[in-house]
Amino acid sequence: MKPVLRWLGWATFAMVIRMRLYQLLSQIYASCIGEVSTDGAIQRSTGKGDGDKPTALVLSYEQFRGDIEDLAATGQVRILCLKEHWLTRLMFQFYPEGVGLAKHVPYFNPTQQDVTWAPKQQYRAFLKQFLPRLFDRLGVDILISHHVHCRQDFDWGAVSDELGYPYLVINRENLFVSEYIRNLAHRRISRLGQFEGRYVTVHNKVAEQVISGSGYVSKNHIHVLGCIRMDRFLKRLKTFGRPSQEKPAITFFTYLTRAGRGEDYGPKAQCSSVHRLLAEIAHENPAIEVIFKVKPTFYNTWKRMFDEATANFPVAVDQLDNLHISTTLPAHDLIERSNVIIGFNSTTVLEASIADRHVIVPYFGPWQEERYSEHVYLPDKMHLFNVPSDIEDMKRMIFKCLKSQKVDNTFLAERRSLFEEYVSPLDGSATAKHIQLIKTIYQEHRVVQQSVSTKRTLYDGVPGS
Repeated sequence: MKPVLRWLGWATFAMVIRMRLYQLLSQIYASCIGEVSTDGAIQRSTGKGDGDKPTALVLSYEQFRGDIEDLAATGQVRILCLKEHWLTRLMFQFYPEGVGLAKHVPYFNPTQQDVTWAPKQQYRAFLKQFLPRLFDRLGVDILISHHVHCRQDFDWGAVSDELGYPYLVINRENLFVSEYIRNLAHRRISRLGQFEGRYVTVHNKVAEQVISGSGYVSKNHIHVLGCIRMDRFLKRLKTFGRPSQEKPAITFFTYLTRAGRGEDYGPKAQCSSVHRLLAEIAHENPAIEVIFKVKPTFYNTWKRMFDEATANFPVAVDQLDNLHISTTLPAHDLIERSNVIIGFNSTTVLEASIADRHVIVPYFGPWQEERYSEHVYLPDKMHLFNVPSDIEDMKRMIFKCLKSQKVDNTFLAERRSLFEEYVSPLDGSATAKHIQLIKTIYQEHRVVQQSVSTKRTLYDGVPGS
């Protein structure tokens, strides 16, 4: 029965689009858009809002990591949110599905010979009629996305900006600290043509240089404002207690070597040995909690690697009560509860390093070879952390750190400087800076947004209006 109902739903959805029933579609989408309250709860949107503050519609909002809730918590901007699948469902009524979301250029910068050229023109023509109705229904002023190359958001943003609803990208990925990552980002972004919004915020100057250097976004459209979600972390640091010595915890923010895509990215054996070591510590020390924090996007690849690393283990790893694998536990909760933080090529290394926690970076063995050097984050800053010489030294270092409450903060000032350079301002001003930018955008474009009669002429007399 469910497959039949699903098929009927999709067929009805497609028919509404084919018949260009814009008003009906705007009603459907409005019912799928939530409103984020100041306490972070998401409820159904109740209409246009009170009109005394900007209303921002956040696309693919689940891709953010708490930033949107933090903006809503200020009470100074009304936040609406639309899930990613509602964007992909609509775009694939126009784009051919065979192209795949793994490719960027056919969506952003197609040539007239590409199979996406004509669908893109049709989709944008459709959005020019659909979006004003949706935005008018909900009182939308500004559109927000999480990445400069987010395929499902891009056409919405470009059309909205053209219609007078500013398109703002609060760029989520900003840790361009290895040569490989910088080159990869440059190659990817430089092929996308020209950014069709006017506002991009990034966490740091390096991100600004990488994105503007690609030619995709001009420097005068980029604002270096820091990371919103880090404001909460910095405030929370002031109340951090000491982790438990009776039930000590080790959190490993896991990493991969791109197993399955070629092993030249990093030394697979070294990565496997670190994972196995942590599993062995959990097995041999039931009183120690060992937490593996895995990025959801890479969980399947990571699990295959972890299963290989723990093959022929004395017991089934999933039977160890003190070994936990999570894709959802908040990083800052884990940092607070843990005595030892282990990480590699991760922002969490920088976060934990200013949180008065022991930080171990497994930068040893083949990682120090020249062929892998371009993949290592901040190799010239390793003196700021605990770096073992080999896997046995890592085991000794973990237990030494577990026994000691006192963290060596000789390099704390340099760690804090590094955090500010690559992550966010230490004064916790990122949220306020973003709110001020949103207010400025709102004021600058208010005249256009309030020209209701102008907007309505875009679809007067069109079937389905």
